[in-house]
Amino acid sequence: MLYTIREYAETDKAPIANIVKEVWGEKSLAKFNLLAPWFHHRSMSAFNGSRDLVLEGRGKVVGYVRIIPCEYLLAGERISAGYFTDFVTSPDSRGSGVKLARHLVSIPDVLWVGTPIARVGRFWPKIIKRDVKIKPIERAVLLLSPSVFIKAKGIPSVVAAPVDVLWQFLLRRKLKKINQKKAPVPIVLSEQSTLPASDEIDEFFNVFSQDFYAIAVRDYAFLNWRFSEAPNDYRYIWARSEGRLVGYTIYREGSVGGRKTLLIVETMAIGEKTNCYGAMLNLVCQYGLENGFADVQTLTSGCSRFHKALKQLGAVLKVEDVNLIASLHSDDPRATEMFDEKKWFVSMAEADHEFVMFK
Repeated sequence: MLYTIREYAETDKAPIANIVKEVWGEKSLAKFNLLAPWFHHRSMSAFNGSRDLVLEGRGKVVGYVRIIPCEYLLAGERISAGYFTDFVTSPDSRGSGVKLARHLVSIPDVLWVGTPIARVGRFWPKIIKRDVKIKPIERAVLLLSPSVFIKAKGIPSVVAAPVDVLWQFLLRRKLKKINQKKAPVPIVLSEQSTLPASDEIDEFFNVFSQDFYAIAVRDYAFLNWRFSEAPNDYRYIWARSEGRLVGYTIYREGSVGGRKTLLIVETMAIGEKTNCYGAMLNLVCQYGLENGFADVQTLTSGCSRFHKALKQLGAVLKVEDVNLIASLHSDDPRATEMFDEKKWFVSMAEADHEFVMFK
């Protein structure tokens, strides 16, 4: 079959929805429809129009990939980038997605980043003719109420309840111990819902990004779109030292497996990182304990100090069955260098991680 690729048009909305429903089901379609206007707004503000791609065969839409524009710092240089998400093709056009993928990665001087499901992820190296795997996605789970999991196995509440009491007593002791580790300069936390000023965010990010080979640019415009304008309600923690922004944590209430879960969508810290992460995690855990949440979940991000703070609190780490992958079609040496063991920052706010992995 002869396929053609073009940019998305409003008339494609219904046929794409039909493919999503057929391939992923009603629930996924509802989430797709909820997020579509928000994603589209990002494309409009960055590109003045959608850059999503549509695959046509025999005069009808048979495939689609969403493009979320962003910028990356790669080896210290700022480059155009895009997250590719919602990669879907009609069941009666199997194999056609390869053409769509090849077209995407052939666009020069744009870094494409995504975390496709394992089945889809396996064909990307074949398309690009080289390795695309950057790092496995690692989830961290910090228990707040183990009784939720115990009762799910059919164990009576009379047995499970004392486990909660003991566990939460020990967790509070750990939190208190971490909180008592004073930084050379006191860290002050605030929870206002408004973002800091643009220049304050830029100054903070410029310092934080120096620890990573590759990281998506965080500026006021991106954070405002990603969190303030998003269809979810987020809670914010801002950490300051001597009036200077030294860290932030953005989290929300969610559910995993039907249980109440707190999701840390993104967190960063500079300076006394361990103290800063510890103080912010303390606040998240206290909120969870006071409001009956079963656990806190996040991604380990690639920041070693955040990883350390999670381990100190007893978080369980689990490697997911998906990998961060990236492609840069360019003569630039970085197009091959970036696949070495480099430090990539990954948060739940990247691409559609938050919405695919969590509710």
